Amino acid sequence: MAEVTILDFLLNTTWIPWFIILVWGSICLYRTRKAPVISSEFKYLKDGSILDLLNLGNIGVVISTPSKQILYYSQSFADMLGYNKEELLHKTWAEITYPEDVSTTQQAYLEFLNGLRTSYRLEKRYLKRDGSILPSSVVITSARSGAGHIDYIIAFILDNTKKHMADQLLGKALKQAEEADRAKASILSEVSHEIRTPLNVILGFCELLGMELESTRHKEYLKSIGDSGQTLLTIVNDLLDLEKIDNGRLKLMLEPLDLAEFFQRIHCSFFHKAKQRNLSLELKIGTNVPQTLMLEPARLRQILFNLVGNAIKFTHSGYVIIEVTFSETEPEKGNLQVSVLDTGIGIPQQDLDRIFEPFEQQSAYIGHQYGGTGLGLSITKKLIRLMGGKIRAVSSPGVGSTFTLELPQVVICGAKAVPDKTPPNSFTLPEAKILLAESNLANMEFLYQSLHKYPVQILEATNLEQTLAMIHHQNPDVLVLDLALAPLSPLELMEQICQSPLGKALPRVLLSTCSPSEHQEILKVYPESQILLKPFLHHELIQCLHCVLDRANGPAPVLNPQNLQELNLNQ
Repeated sequence: MAEVTILDFLLNTTWIPWFIILVWGSICLYRTRKAPVISSEFKYLKDGSILDLLNLGNIGVVISTPSKQILYYSQSFADMLGYNKEELLHKTWAEITYPEDVSTTQQAYLEFLNGLRTSYRLEKRYLKRDGSILPSSVVITSARSGAGHIDYIIAFILDNTKKHMADQLLGKALKQAEEADRAKASILSEVSHEIRTPLNVILGFCELLGMELESTRHKEYLKSIGDSGQTLLTIVNDLLDLEKIDNGRLKLMLEPLDLAEFFQRIHCSFFHKAKQRNLSLELKIGTNVPQTLMLEPARLRQILFNLVGNAIKFTHSGYVIIEVTFSETEPEKGNLQVSVLDTGIGIPQQDLDRIFEPFEQQSAYIGHQYGGTGLGLSITKKLIRLMGGKIRAVSSPGVGSTFTLELPQVVICGAKAVPDKTPPNSFTLPEAKILLAESNLANMEFLYQSLHKYPVQILEATNLEQTLAMIHHQNPDVLVLDLALAPLSPLELMEQICQSPLGKALPRVLLSTCSPSEHQEILKVYPESQILLKPFLHHELIQCLHCVLDRANGPAPVLNPQNLQELNLNQ
C-alpha cells in the first residue's frame, strides 16, 4: 500500500473528467468551515448540488466520517455494486468488502486515522449485490480542519474488472505460451535424437567401411554418403540453434577449459578432412595463452567447427591455420583472440557484412557449388555476441580469408597452455573390458565394429537391467552408456547406474544427442563423466576411450564439481 495523493491517482488516470478534481477541491474548500455539526455541513454541500457532479464520472466516490458513518455514496459506486443508493446506505464497510480483504483494509484505515499516513492506495475486492466480486483500486484521503482534525474521509474507487479480466487473459496466454514453448522444446529434442541416432550409424559405418574398401570408386560412393550425412547434420544443428537463440532459450555454461587440449581436439577433428583435400592444417597457440580459461566449451567448439569447416570447404590448395593469442588486461583476466586463416577463394569486400545475416551466402553460385543454408556464420555471430565478444572478417578474392573472434575479459584459471603433440590418428586402446550399453542395435553394431580390432573385451547390454547386472557381475573397466538406454531422464538413468559403489566408481563415456549444456545437471553431479555427442566417428570414439582409460589408469584426479568435462562435438 503506497502513500499517494489524490492528485497522483487522478492524474495517472487520464480519462477521468477533470471536474472530479474540482469537486474534490470544493470539498477541501468547505473543510475549514466551523459548523458545529459535520452532518449539517455535509448537508450544505448536498443541497448545493456540488456532489451531484460526482455521478457524472465512472469513478466511485464514498464520503464518511472518521467513525465510518457513511454520508454519501455516488451513484457510480452504487452501480458498480449493483445496489440502489438507499440500499447501500444501510450497508457497513465490512458487509460490502470481500471477507479476505477486511483485515488488510482495517489495518490501513487505522494507520491512516492514527496519522501514520496522509493518504493511501490499495487494491481490494468488494462484494456485489449478486455475490460476485468487484476488483478495484481505492485511494483514501481526507478533508481536514485548520487544526488538522479529520472532518471527512473520502474514498475514490476505480472499477478494475476489465483490467482484472485482461490480466487473467494475459496470464492464461502466458501460461499457454510457456506450455507451447516447453512442448516445442520437447519436440525439438526428440527430433534431434531421432535424426542424430541414425546419422551416427550412417556416418560411423561409412568411416569403418572406407577403412576396409580398396576400390577407389566404392570409396567415392562412401564419401558422397558421408558428405551428405554431414550436410544434413549441419542443417539440423543450425535450425535448432537459430530457434533457441532467437527465442532466448540458449543458455551459456561457463566452466574451466583446458585450451591446449580443447584446440588440439579441434585440430584432430579436422585433420582427416584437411588431409583428404591435400591441405595443411596448422594449430598455433601463443606462448602467453593461459592453460585454463573460464569459457563455454560447447558453443566455442561450435563456433570453431563452423569457421574451420568453412575454411577447409572453400580452400582448394594451400593451408588453413588456427591461431590462438591472449592479452592480459588485468590480473587474472584478459582478451582471448582466435583467428582462422585460409588460402581459399576469398570474399568480395561488399559481401563481408552480408554473410553474417541468416540464410545469406556470398552468391547464388557459391551456394549452388558448395552447398549450405547460409545459417552457419549468422549463428556464429549470435553465439559470439551472447558471449560478449565480436567477430570480424578480412578477405581478398583469390587470396584467402581471415576470421577473427575476440572474447573480452575472460577469467584466467591456470598456467600457460602447452599444445599436445600427439598425432590425431595415433590413439590406441590398452587391454580393457568395455561395457557397451546401447538399445539401438545398429548403433551397437557400429560400436562393436569400431572396437573389436583393439585388445579389448567387449560386453553388450541392450537395456538397463542387463547393464546393472553386468556392472555387478563382470566388473568392466569402462562403461559406454547411451543416455537414451531407458525411458528415464538422463539424471534418473545416471542415478540408477551409480546406485552401487561399483557403478559409481566406473569410468563412463555418455553417448548423447543433446548439447552438454542440456546435461549440465548430470555433469555437475557426475563431473568425471565424459560426453560424446552423436553422430561421432570411429577415431573420435577411440580418442575418447583412450583419454578415459588413460585417466583411470593414472593417478586419481582431484575432481572439481565446477569442472564439467566433455569430449568432441561434431556440430
